[in-house]
Amino acid sequence: MGAHLPERGERSREQTCLRQLPAADCQLPIADCRLQTSGVRYQAQENGLRSTHPPTEPSKLEIVPDRLKQLLRKFPKLWQAAHAVNDARLYAQSMIKGSFSQHGEDLSIMNLLIAKGARGPYVDIGCNHPFRLSNTYLLYLNGWRGLCVDPLPRFRKLYQRWRPEDQFESAAINDTPGAVTLYEFGWDALSTLSPEVAASYIKEGIELVGEVKVEAYPLNLLLERNNISAPICLLSIDIEGRELSALQSIDLSKWAPLYVCLEVTTADGTKDIGATQYLLNRGYTQALSVGRNILFERQHYGRAMD
Repeated sequence: MGAHLPERGERSREQTCLRQLPAADCQLPIADCRLQTSGVRYQAQENGLRSTHPPTEPSKLEIVPDRLKQLLRKFPKLWQAAHAVNDARLYAQSMIKGSFSQHGEDLSIMNLLIAKGARGPYVDIGCNHPFRLSNTYLLYLNGWRGLCVDPLPRFRKLYQRWRPEDQFESAAINDTPGAVTLYEFGWDALSTLSPEVAASYIKEGIELVGEVKVEAYPLNLLLERNNISAPICLLSIDIEGRELSALQSIDLSKWAPLYVCLEVTTADGTKDIGATQYLLNRGYTQALSVGRNILFERQHYGRAMD
């Protein structure tokens, strides 16, 4: 796939303005979105920059008592309607704020990519919802395209609605192919393949909806199957404690992602030192620390490292 930031003069109407809702006309030009980066402040740190952008509040549906959510799930149409209303509210809030990710990571990433002139595709592993807490939706609105991967198949229709020009794979990522157990939580962004992380979340009182078998593939295979072109501009990985396994499943020299956004701390506070060290050992340096994520930058973009 040749997903890229279009050359000047090639942009479609959707790519030259920010959409309000899928059924609404475009309202805000890209420049307006970039101007909203004034809401992001940076503080120098020893290993890079830290954004002090205020974090995104959790969805109201995510803080509804478990008993009420369990009741709503018994009525699928009512559950879907509640989600649709909530999605519209969150979308409007994010458009006003100018950011869709939890701590403003997307604004930081987009500005860095523009500064580098990076036009390659993005790859979003553990993408979850098309725009809620997304590190790549702002890029989508500004002309980038890519591959989004999540083991929960119900997101496919949402991606077809909100991100029709992206490719979506319903799959888990693992260094070896085969069926794996997915621990699905009421707050679906916390669903994980890790039994240790799942046990910790359950201990913290997070509702476990169920355990399901899903197919897992090495990332190399999915990139080839979807004809993703190298170099990748951004590889975003948020899979609740299994980031190292995902990194071990991609040939970093071949696909050469310029930036890797990695969740290094799970919701229970566990730090993934192994995944961080894996990137540092392969020529990446820390560029930005935001919330539970670290953004790593490749030393030599667009060519294989020795």
